[in-house]
Amino acid sequence: MQVVNDIKKTKEQQIFDIALLAGTILMTSGAESYRVEDAVERILSLSEHKERDALALLTSLTVTLKLTDGTTLTTTKRIKSNNVDLHKIDVTNDISRKLASNTIELEKAYQILRELDQEKQPLIRNMLFKILIGAFFTLMVSGNWISILFSALAVVLTLVVDYLMSKVKLASFVNVLLQAFVAALFTGLMAKLIKDIQISKVLTGALMVLFPGTTLTNAIRDVINGDYITGAGNILSTLMTASALAIGVGLALAITGVSY
Repeated sequence: MQVVNDIKKTKEQQIFDIALLAGTILMTSGAESYRVEDAVERILSLSEHKERDALALLTSLTVTLKLTDGTTLTTTKRIKSNNVDLHKIDVTNDISRKLASNTIELEKAYQILRELDQEKQPLIRNMLFKILIGAFFTLMVSGNWISILFSALAVVLTLVVDYLMSKVKLASFVNVLLQAFVAALFTGLMAKLIKDIQISKVLTGALMVLFPGTTLTNAIRDVINGDYITGAGNILSTLMTASALAIGVGLALAITGVSY
């Protein structure tokens, strides 16, 4: 009888660990609170115990599973940072659904999630995407060819600043402010030398890469779904980032003496 109980506890611990790992991956990949909680609770539903809960807040994830013998498995995971990664969100959601439908074994699911958690985003590919995003946003606002080129160059400078700042680990507000400052300073100086540069359109493209559009969208969805703490926190984060962009650009334009 004791052996049976040990086996059950082992299985419950596996389910709990998978749920916690899946929730952590989703939160660090920029998923909405309701999506995180839904996926975690879907995995916990594999347990024969009905008392289970998941709470995803702005910077923490709490997972709880109460066993029939009175033992409670509970962990709070601190989420220090997140970057939008739709691939990880998609794979994790798929794994949670496969687990719920019993089409994948626990060990296999845990292995896939562990590998996914350790997977790094391709640096060069992401840099190229950001450069193209900046250039095409300038094109969308009817920027001329030279403005498109300098928008791409401004994005390159923001990427360099971001890389350097990651080494000293400054606050994200300061990091964004410095990126906006360098991009606007470069654009302002170039605009003095080259008359064809449309400074407003160059900066529109370059700064669009820095604006947290996904965070703002998720914040609105969280508020609609009743997750007011996370939603309000993300809205505040968006406002702080927008303020950093405005301050950085304003300082640079004041130094160069050009107008937006």
